[in-house]
Amino acid sequence: MPERASIMPLAKGEYRPKFSRSLDLTSDALRVPLPVLVNAISGDTRMLERILVVEDDARLRHALSRELEAAGYDVEQAHDYRDALEVLEDGKRISVLLVDLILPGVNGFALGRMARMRSRNLKIIYMTGTDDVPMHEADGPILHKPVHPAVLLSTVRDSLRAV
Repeated sequence: MPERASIMPLAKGEYRPKFSRSLDLTSDALRVPLPVLVNAISGDTRMLERILVVEDDARLRHALSRELEAAGYDVEQAHDYRDALEVLEDGKRISVLLVDLILPGVNGFALGRMARMRSRNLKIIYMTGTDDVPMHEADGPILHKPVHPAVLLSTVRDSLRAV
């Protein structure tokens, strides 16, 4: 007879799987955020998608990362293009580059081109706080800051679905 799983609530937003019979996975080391657990049970692969957030404003970078992680994505962060290139070259696949257009050193369009040279299938989403954007340089959607969480997540999902 297969093991039956139930979900045991812990702290707000955290759940731990508990199995009947002899398999009991209730160790604190196995706590997972609810969206990740739901994705795993439903077969959703979002948790396998790795997103690189490149934003020089630390508060915004952390806020964006928290939203993406809460939705079940694996998130890496970078302050500038140098940090971003290190992550892009670490050997782990990046699915989406979420990049601010105005960064120290190079602009987001240039970083997007450098990133695309390393990974042809990389999806790029640009962010800007200005209205003066050379649209012809964009190789993906442009989000205007402040970005509403629902718009961010919808844009990421749409980008991942695009061929």
